[in-house]
Amino acid sequence: MTDKNPQDVFGRHLLDDAANRVRWQHEFSLAGIRTLVLINGGAIIALLTYLGQAGTRLSAERLEASFFAYVVGLVATVVAYLLAYYSQGAALNAAFAQAQVLLGLAHDEESIAKLQKGAESALRQGRRLILGAVISAVIGLTGFVIGSGFAMLALN
Repeated sequence: MTDKNPQDVFGRHLLDDAANRVRWQHEFSLAGIRTLVLINGGAIIALLTYLGQAGTRLSAERLEASFFAYVVGLVATVVAYLLAYYSQGAALNAAFAQAQVLLGLAHDEESIAKLQKGAESALRQGRRLILGAVISAVIGLTGFVIGSGFAMLALN
């Protein structure tokens, strides 16, 4: 039998579990963005390779819409990555401000209120940036799907 409070042990377990879930979420997000870069960029390379092999049998103009959709998808994916990066900066700023308050590094009421307001503002900014990143990632996937549709129509 241990002399540790079961509630404290369970609380630490829950905090560790939450930290692990954030790490997994981060890894899944990065994998998703890398996949979008790979499929859009790979589709562009595949079409260029196909055009090179097809020679005069196929005009590049027939594939313009496909190339455009893939490029839009690729650019949207890069924007998603940048927005996600900056959202983490906002989250860092919020955490730093909250830590200063909790650790008692701000001594007067005005400083505490300023830090708390700054933390809330940074969290709102981070949420907006993440929403923008998700929308951009969806646009990246949509670019791939539309580009593939145009390519199938052009190659038939």
